[in-house]
Amino acid sequence: MSEGRYTLRHSDQQAAHRARSGLGLEKAVDKEASTSSQLVTLNGLSLDARSWFARNARHRADGALLGPLGEEDLRLALDPLGDAAPALPIVTSGDLARLRRTLAALDRHQATADQHLAHALRTVDRLATAVRTREFLLSSWPGSLPESERIRRAYVTAAGRPASASASDGDELLRDCVESLCLRVPRAKGSPTAPLATFVAALAVEDGLAAGTPGLTGWARGIGAGVELVDAFAAQARRAAENRLRLVVSLHSAMADEWPETLLVWLLDGETLVGREDFRCPPTQAGVEQRLGAVLAWATRQARCTGFRLKRIDIAAPAALLACWRPEEARLGQRLGLYYDIVLRWSDRLNLPAHLGLINEFARNQLDEMKDGPATPVNWLDKAELSAVQKLVESLGNGCYGGALALRHRPERLQELLEPLLAYAPMVLWPDGTGDLPQASQDSVERNWARLPGEFSAAYRTSWKQGDPAHEHTDLARVRSVWLDEQWLDFCDAFANDSVDGENPR
Repeated sequence: MSEGRYTLRHSDQQAAHRARSGLGLEKAVDKEASTSSQLVTLNGLSLDARSWFARNARHRADGALLGPLGEEDLRLALDPLGDAAPALPIVTSGDLARLRRTLAALDRHQATADQHLAHALRTVDRLATAVRTREFLLSSWPGSLPESERIRRAYVTAAGRPASASASDGDELLRDCVESLCLRVPRAKGSPTAPLATFVAALAVEDGLAAGTPGLTGWARGIGAGVELVDAFAAQARRAAENRLRLVVSLHSAMADEWPETLLVWLLDGETLVGREDFRCPPTQAGVEQRLGAVLAWATRQARCTGFRLKRIDIAAPAALLACWRPEEARLGQRLGLYYDIVLRWSDRLNLPAHLGLINEFARNQLDEMKDGPATPVNWLDKAELSAVQKLVESLGNGCYGGALALRHRPERLQELLEPLLAYAPMVLWPDGTGDLPQASQDSVERNWARLPGEFSAAYRTSWKQGDPAHEHTDLARVRSVWLDEQWLDFCDAFANDSVDGENPR
């Protein structure tokens, strides 16, 4: 076994006692793991502390009520209380209730630090909410029993990030997601039950349940989240309305790196065609961008008839134009991207050449694999990999890279590299400027992955307004992307099935 170092963490209340026994613990770790261990004592309470030992979710006592995250946070919360806190584990809801009563009785104990006791009580209350919610979803849910994929989608909606890559499926996944929403997701501001209410509302909306469904309101009142549940349903309705209409503007009639003479435009309400039009334009970037004003005026008139506002624009273009064009910066009085979320698409998927005839079907398989893969399915390519283009394309064809491709370095001839990458990867990301992409930007992509591609538009807007240079969006705004999802593949299929020369998909 290779040399390593274990760092052991403890709280302040029993530091002296543990320091005395620390030497024996160090020797035991050294002997077992053949390492050099070090005992470190930390003073002060960290509400975001994590256990020193990397616990395996599979190695737990049978019949335990809590998951590994719940057990860890409870242990950390009780540890500073010393012998005053009852022994673990918590096996039943009754155990958790008794623990709560014991902690409440300590409130008058002068030797108990108020901050530690308050944190312990808060942790127990949130765990009780997690247990109650899990039991409600498994036993009394008024809709269909949530399956793993639905649970993961609802968690992304509530937490803004995917569930842990180590999370399992089924009951364990539900338990881990609910505990995370109760213990780890609540912020310093806002209601601590809001993330959990958002999670439940997301599941309910998929089942067609209303906010006033008796089972839902009873659960919400029981955990003190009645208003939070109503707010969560309202937020879901707003997002659905904002994302309902989609304007597709395609430049696929362009030849090579030239600009097109015609913009093909569709306005969609979900998958239903609202309107379809062609717009002639001068074959220049300025001509295309100027014509976008007429496109938006037409789309806005069409959108009013639906009763919804247009927020989302998909712009499809050949790889050569995607490499250099920033359509969100087009000035139509104000920048196009100031009030619209712009998503770039590769237009070649609308008119596939014979040798790439199956790539859309392969892409569906890739997207399915990404759902069950890592939480952030990004392959970062360095300069050496990008310089060996033929070897890279061969590896892509062999399926060596699953998920998105992200370039750490912007090649001088990006437009020549972009097309083969887009043929094999559902998403391709690259630096906006010349040279290497800063590590902070790479980290920002991974942190925000669950919010992409929409978060790119928000990041660009922040950068235009010259906000705080330390803002998360400043790093993300340095990244460009072309995106593929099932919605775009469905549109490509409709286009292929219902047209030969660019007629409407209906």
